[in-house]
Amino acid sequence: MISTITNLSKIDKRNILKVALVLFLIIVSVFIRIKSMTVPLVSEMNSFRGAQTAITIQDYFNHGFSIFKYKTPVFGPPWQVPLEFPIYQVSVYIFMKLFRMTNIDLGCRIVSFIYFYFSAFALLILCKMKFSIPKVYWTIFVVYIFTPFSLAWSRVALPDYASVFFGLMYIIFFDVWMNHSKKNVNLKFFIAIISGILCSLCKSTSLFPVVVILAFSIVYSLYEDFISNNPINIKSIINYCRNKWFSLLNIFLLCIIPFIIGLLWVKYTDFIKNQFQYTQWLTSESLKSWNYGTQLQKINFNAWSVIFNRIHEYFAPYLLICLLPISIYALYHLQFKIKARIFFLSLPIAVFFTFFCLINLYQVHDYYLIGVSPYISVLFGFGLYYVVFELTKKKLLLKCVFLLFALISFAQPHEYYKYVFYNKDSEPNFYTKIGNYIQESTGKDEYIIVQDQQWSSAQLYAANRRGFMIIGKDFIYDNEMFINNNFTTYIKHQESEFDSIILNSFDLTLLKNIDGWEIYRLGSKIPDILNGHALIFINAGSEVENVKEMVADIPYDLNTIYNGIHYGYEGKSSVSIYGDDMRHSNRYGSSFSYRFENIPQDQGTFSLVLVSDEIWKNAPGQREFNVIIETDHNKFIIEKLDPYMLKSKKGVFTFDLPSTSTLLVTFNTREDLLQYGTDSLAFINLIGLVPK
Repeated sequence: MISTITNLSKIDKRNILKVALVLFLIIVSVFIRIKSMTVPLVSEMNSFRGAQTAITIQDYFNHGFSIFKYKTPVFGPPWQVPLEFPIYQVSVYIFMKLFRMTNIDLGCRIVSFIYFYFSAFALLILCKMKFSIPKVYWTIFVVYIFTPFSLAWSRVALPDYASVFFGLMYIIFFDVWMNHSKKNVNLKFFIAIISGILCSLCKSTSLFPVVVILAFSIVYSLYEDFISNNPINIKSIINYCRNKWFSLLNIFLLCIIPFIIGLLWVKYTDFIKNQFQYTQWLTSESLKSWNYGTQLQKINFNAWSVIFNRIHEYFAPYLLICLLPISIYALYHLQFKIKARIFFLSLPIAVFFTFFCLINLYQVHDYYLIGVSPYISVLFGFGLYYVVFELTKKKLLLKCVFLLFALISFAQPHEYYKYVFYNKDSEPNFYTKIGNYIQESTGKDEYIIVQDQQWSSAQLYAANRRGFMIIGKDFIYDNEMFINNNFTTYIKHQESEFDSIILNSFDLTLLKNIDGWEIYRLGSKIPDILNGHALIFINAGSEVENVKEMVADIPYDLNTIYNGIHYGYEGKSSVSIYGDDMRHSNRYGSSFSYRFENIPQDQGTFSLVLVSDEIWKNAPGQREFNVIIETDHNKFIIEKLDPYMLKSKKGVFTFDLPSTSTLLVTFNTREDLLQYGTDSLAFINLIGLVPK
């Protein structure tokens, strides 16, 4: 009796140690990922795709929630570019609402983190069903959560791990429904079909390996059921189908319904994208060769070499790649059931099938490996189990040496690790710098045009603004969309040419250059601003009334020192008189301001007009000063305004204002230019407001 209790105690202690080891490894994997959870998504690898996902969530908070009409605001109104069904985006939105979060980057990372661990435990359950040996499925689990690939991509704002989780649940409940007890059969059927639908909708490419794995499982299960009671002949097959028609119909429905639902969603997204000229190129038909590749690409050695090199580097670095043939050998050396062997053999075929069908996506994008990562982990994890627990079973030293080698292999410097172990206090990248500036200098109802970034959402997401991405010279678009909507800012790289349509449609004012990216304010093209209808014009230096037009019911006391009521010059300065008509006075100095208040709101928005007829300088760069424009909610700083450069536009500078009831315009000396002999005293003749 005592010896029995002692033996049980030893067993319990061994189990406790195993559980403790597994929990320790899970906690370590969590802490590794947590380190970079606060890094901005636009500083992340593949910020293009991460921001494309996150910008929809951002739009949920800014403009309202929608599932079927969700927005990806990168090609102007109506802002729709539907891709995958927004299961992941909705999950993040609900999660953030539930926990009252405001940081979308962090919300995306946490939900990705949760979906990844859901997929890890789903893989654990699936492997437990197939292999039944705890050391096998726990080894596979550990491999899955610790590969360099999963350490990096499980933290990124992507729907892929959500889709992988649903795909694994689809396999599990399909298998449970077909091959296990008939208890709760309807519930199992329902969960299987819902999981398949969610996988298909969330990321249809994740369904490709699942289809192959299920095909092997279905064929073998039907074969096993058939031969248990029937001889193999045509008549028996017909009788079997007749007797089992209802079960076969359910199997067919379980297979076909997720596919049909996914196809219907694709047709819906194509319909939406076809309605708008700037998104027609993103329909499934237009992207067929991009998604599936060409026939030549499918047999191109270089394409396959890229994919298999990634598997080697991201999942089994250095000599650990040998675990793949070892796992195949181990499958037949060990006494596993035929179902386990069928499942194992289906995995490399499923992975190869996925690569073959989607060759271009897997050649171009490394993150697409997420869709096959559980099945690759099984292949390498099984080999690792065999080496550690079978091949070196009674050779502790050899086992320790191999585990040390495996640990060193995974710990070697890797391109992914700079993101996993990212220093959150490091300098922000240009997306963040430009985004912060845009948020400070524009209103939330203003739209941004971005050039030289393809159709990446990263810049618009960092700026928290809707906009339009100019994706190349061959991209044909109409300037009416920009003119008729509230597009106010234009971003381009300093080394690229101006987009011709933008250049011909607007006056451009350079606001700032950030890391080689130029930010311009768009101004209305007004051919002869001085002959147009104005709300108010002020002769900048005059001390007598001189008004082109003004609103009759507002008794402005023109050109006096600001009295706190309507508008006026702030401060005192000497006055010079010259010229004729509306430009016969000027004001110049190191710092002076003009203030407008009670600007009428019933006339829409206005353009600020500045007239600076340079009379002393006769070449560019001889006078430069700053202009600071402050509205109700925004502040714009125009650096290096050169009056000489305005001569081709009759000395007129225009700046489209957001809606505002107050306006303060300040002219400042550029002190940094004094030592170089450049005149930095501001020089202004006329200031006014003109309705847009």
